[in-house]
Amino acid sequence: MEKNRNYQNLIRFLSLISGIGGFIFSFTNLYNIIDVIRFINTEGFTYIIKNIIGLIFTEIVILFSIRPNRPIPIHFALIGVIGFFIMIFSYFWCGFLLLIAGGIDLITRTGEKE
Repeated sequence: MEKNRNYQNLIRFLSLISGIGGFIFSFTNLYNIIDVIRFINTEGFTYIIKNIIGLIFTEIVILFSIRPNRPIPIHFALIGVIGFFIMIFSYFWCGFLLLIAGGIDLITRTGEKE
């Protein structure tokens, strides 16, 4: 019984950390959406959707982590971790797209000057 309680506390702690981390992470990279929309409209739209999904995941996990009396279901902890990784992936994908778009923009600008 004690092992099971420790296991649930560990899951609750990890999901709370991943939930709060994902929540903070999604707010820190929201400013990139404007640049992506300016360069590539469809990718900017999918980026917004990924952020919203990540926020919903983290909110669910935070709500389930705060309840101390009931054990947290394992699938909610997994959803929180998956949502966190989706946001990390979308952040790097956004930076990659901005790099490509900036490179194309630089190439087209240097072509215009000549």
